[in-house]
Amino acid sequence: MPSTTVVPEIKTNVIKESMNDQNLLPNELFEGEIARANEFGEGRWEIRQQGSEWALLALKSYVPGDLNISSGPNRTSHTIQTGDEKHVIMNLPCRFLNHCCEPSLGAWDNDCEAFDFIALRHIQKGEELTFDYDTTEFKVENFPEKCLCGVNSCRRTIDGYLGSEEIVREKYGKYIARYLKSKKLAY
Repeated sequence: MPSTTVVPEIKTNVIKESMNDQNLLPNELFEGEIARANEFGEGRWEIRQQGSEWALLALKSYVPGDLNISSGPNRTSHTIQTGDEKHVIMNLPCRFLNHCCEPSLGAWDNDCEAFDFIALRHIQKGEELTFDYDTTEFKVENFPEKCLCGVNSCRRTIDGYLGSEEIVREKYGKYIARYLKSKKLAY
């Protein structure tokens, strides 16, 4: 496996106090958090707003296995499922990884009971970094079910592993959450 770039957890406690300030726009609220994450990822990746959405973009090309970004228990649209009843809040920059049915990254269980995200294919400079939510979520909740990724092979829904086990197992192999690999659903 090629060498990897490991992105450690980025602490973001400064933002918590201002979360209750209703006068701040989301962009202003997370400006410092995003700036710190972008400074840490300088030359490798950048969190950037694209239209009305935020995205994590590659700032250089990567080959499969060459990019490794780490993520850090209540279920929200900003958590990732790591066990049957366990969710963790994703660290920056992982919080800005969007879903795609043809993702650039795969989820790999790490020693912190979360995930590292590994390049599945060659990633071009400027390309959005994405992963398939069905590789970590058993059943998607707190998130729209309609997929908007727009790729030719789009499944049109984000159901979670429960709705796409066969496709996910065949497509991603070892890049599926460990707790999901141990499940064998009846068809």
